[in-house]
Amino acid sequence: MRGFARALGIVGWLWFITGFVGPMFGFDLFNIFPGLVLIFISRMMARAARTRIPEEAEESPAPERVLNTDRPTPPPPRPEPVVRHHQPEPQPRPETEPVRDDILNRILLAGREAEDETVVHEEASPRDEGTTPRTSAEMIAQARKRWDRRG
Repeated sequence: MRGFARALGIVGWLWFITGFVGPMFGFDLFNIFPGLVLIFISRMMARAARTRIPEEAEESPAPERVLNTDRPTPPPPRPEPVVRHHQPEPQPRPETEPVRDDILNRILLAGREAEDETVVHEEASPRDEGTTPRTSAEMIAQARKRWDRRG
């Protein structure tokens, strides 16, 4: 069946080429489409021949099966799982007392200065008593005063 499919494919390709090139040379007897049909039929036959069981295998009796009676060797025993004990986390290094006290004092001083500024700011703004908001020029002037005090 494969041989017939190959022969049909060759005829289809020749017909297709002749139908394509023939009109250039004034030979209009063959058309392209029958060549395409023959090509597709040959491919279907070749595919069917590949998937079919060969005829010789159908006629011959089934070969004797050899039974494997050997038992497989058991796999080696698995090793015992390793139990890992929880290791304590390393303790952070204690900071020296003078450095720690110095940092705390700086934080406290900064907090007191910020508190003093807010008290002074609240007392010093005469416009807060009125209902009108401050203008941008007044806010900029007040920010410059605060900046100059820090620097």
